[in-house]
Formats: sequence, C-alpha cells, structure tokens
Amino acid sequence: SQIAYVYSYHDGRMMAGFRLGDDYFQLPPEQTQDMKVIKTEVLVEPDENGDYGLAETWYSNGDVALGVRTGYYTYEQASTIHCITLLTDRYQTPRGLRVGDPVEMCLNLYGRLPNGSGQIEAGVLELTQENGVVTSITLRAGS
Repeated sequence: SQIAYVYSYHDGRMMAGFRLGDDYFQLPPEQTQDMKVIKTEVLVEPDENGDYGLAETWYSNGDVALGVRTGYYTYEQASTIHCITLLTDRYQTPRGLRVGDPVEMCLNLYGRLPNGSGQIEAGVLELTQENGVVTSITLRAGS
C-alpha cells in the first residue's frame, strides 16, 4: 500500500454523512447504531490528578470508520470526530471518488497527488492505494 495526500480537497469537512468536529455522542442514533469500537489509543496521558487526558477511539460499521477524540484537549472537553475513513464503495467523496476506483480517477477529480508524509491539515484527503486502485479514503482534521 502507498499513501498519497490530496491537498486540493475543498469540498468541506463532511463525508459519508459525518462531519469533522461534530460531537459523536450527540449524533442521531440511526447514524451510530451499527458502529462498534475497533480500537482505542491514549494520545495524551492524564496528569497526576487524572485530568486532561486524551484518547482516540475508532468506531466502524464496516463501510466507514470514525476516529473520535474524547477527554480534554487544550483544556477543553472533547468528544469530536477527528477522522472519517471510507472502507468500501458504499460511500463516495462529494466529487464522486470511491474505494475501488482507479487512482487515475482521483487524478481527474482532484489533480496531482503529492506523495510522502507531513502535516495533515483539515480538508486534506489521505488515500491508500494498491496496484493503482484506491483502497481507503480518509478525511482528517488538523492535529
């Protein structure tokens, strides 16, 4: 697998009916009823008083996965969707890109795909591809 970033993604902060920054626990039940926890990672250990810790829990229904940050972040309570990943072709980006599409379609829709790593900012798509086929599409909020 290889990862590429689409820096010209200006279609908003929403994919698959989920919006970056929304409170996961305030979503309507029909959006979350099929979601199962697939992993949890501690991003910031709580301090000696047990305050200000931050965890990221991933929920998935098999078609989409959501990274939800819970705890305190920069001293504000957080339970927000930080990352949205499309895992199957059930959903598409606003411009029509789906998992399973050839990378050439991504180039037609979004332009040049810079490879490599670096700071991921809001409104940037992260694509994984294998053998010229898109295997996942991620929209991630800034770090």
